[in-house]
Amino acid sequence: MAAERRMIPTEAMTNPHTAPPAGSWPATKSALRRAVTVSLLSTLGAIACVAVLLGIWVAIVANWHRGGAAFSRIAAAPTVAAFVIGYACLLVSGDGWRKRRALRGHSWICWPARYVSHGNNQWIQLIGPTGASMAYLDAKGGLFNDSTAEVWFAGDPQSGGLLSRPGGGDLCTASPKRVSPSDWERHCARLAHQVRRRGAPLTPEQERLVAEYPEQSEPRRHGALSDSGYPSPRRLRRTLAFAFDWVFHIACGFAAMVLATPHFVDVIAHRDWSRFDPQFVWVFPGWVAASILDRTVVQAVFHTTVGKGVFGLVVLRPEDGGYPSFWRLLKVWLFHLYLPLTILGDGPGPDRLGDYFLPAVRRGDVRAAHRPE
Repeated sequence: MAAERRMIPTEAMTNPHTAPPAGSWPATKSALRRAVTVSLLSTLGAIACVAVLLGIWVAIVANWHRGGAAFSRIAAAPTVAAFVIGYACLLVSGDGWRKRRALRGHSWICWPARYVSHGNNQWIQLIGPTGASMAYLDAKGGLFNDSTAEVWFAGDPQSGGLLSRPGGGDLCTASPKRVSPSDWERHCARLAHQVRRRGAPLTPEQERLVAEYPEQSEPRRHGALSDSGYPSPRRLRRTLAFAFDWVFHIACGFAAMVLATPHFVDVIAHRDWSRFDPQFVWVFPGWVAASILDRTVVQAVFHTTVGKGVFGLVVLRPEDGGYPSFWRLLKVWLFHLYLPLTILGDGPGPDRLGDYFLPAVRRGDVRAAHRPE
């Protein structure tokens, strides 16, 4: 049976009604088995880490009034280790399940293809029978290069699936890219024109883009450093505000540690530091709680975080210059939590990355533009 599948002519794989199920190919079975095994072990590891964290918290509650310095030191290290290991397992765990779900009910279809790359962006262009472009897929995994002439794809070109080199043994998650290579080139050309306007030297690639794409008016990104609607310089303020927020959130974590310390009021009142028993296990949850409250609730109400407020900045929606809602800010915070998966893992990322990095401008510029506070 395996020999018969290897001898199926390529023409039969151009029709999903005649092509065999993708999961029936021996190479695909083997690759999927490996991916699912890794995901299963990672999922079990993440569950075990959650169980360890719950056990630690139960022990903390049970020993709240009896905890000593020794218990605090013992609990802090396992908590941090369990969180780091659990988060790493969580990043890896979804890959095999995504591939298994993508293969379910689909066949490998052999597509003529073209590989396109611009910097760190890579596309696989699926070419239809008439030579027209059918879809652009995100080509991660380093499986394809300029010599790629055909690929195997299982799924829906408009919603994503799996890509492989001919043979079906390389499983690469592929999501559709709404930004085509030509759109990306035009975007890079706009950036090159900005570099030229600043008088900075251009690279050979930027010179090619400037010559190929004449400068045109582009959609305004409110609050960008080049946005003349907010003329006050703010690059340094943004950097300092970011650093201030980080320090403030970490300080809140240590404040939670102090507040969780047994009898800390008596310790401070009598300055009896020998009784000071810091609960280091509360540093991380205090830090996370401060981060999400400051960047979502506080920023939704006052349009600024503590750090931005110190340096006179407010945050805007880049598409229209309005203030972001709580749900938009929560989405941004959760995306930043998910961001390591798109960088370190094989997860899909947004095409409009700038929508998740909200610009900050001087409050005085907002007042001058007569925008409501």
